[in-house]
Amino acid sequence: MEVLKKYPLLIFFSLIISACSQNGNPTPKEILSENPQADIFQFNGIVYINASDVDWVMEQELKKGELVGEIKKVSSSFFKDGTASILPVGTKLYNTKNLNGDIIIAEYKDKLIPYLGLYEG
Repeated sequence: MEVLKKYPLLIFFSLIISACSQNGNPTPKEILSENPQADIFQFNGIVYINASDVDWVMEQELKKGELVGEIKKVSSSFFKDGTASILPVGTKLYNTKNLNGDIIIAEYKDKLIPYLGLYEG
């Protein structure tokens, strides 16, 4: 209680800064609450969803770029970077050589699967 009396402005600004740092992008919890079978993973704070059924994504000539990460955990509730809902641990993640940086390619069993970043706005 003593801290609250001595540093009210510091606490207030800390709360404001932390509230403003929320990026407003969809969270894994939000996506999985709407569709528990959604094929998603989180990478660099962004949720990516399987885009194999998205026509405009599949129409692009996606080429596997450099390795950017891998799936480290599978979960249906607690997500952090490297966590997936379906992709198994060890699945490699690659950037794409196209101009659209919102797509990451997952390589699983010699199959390349495009995942689209979900951004608010």
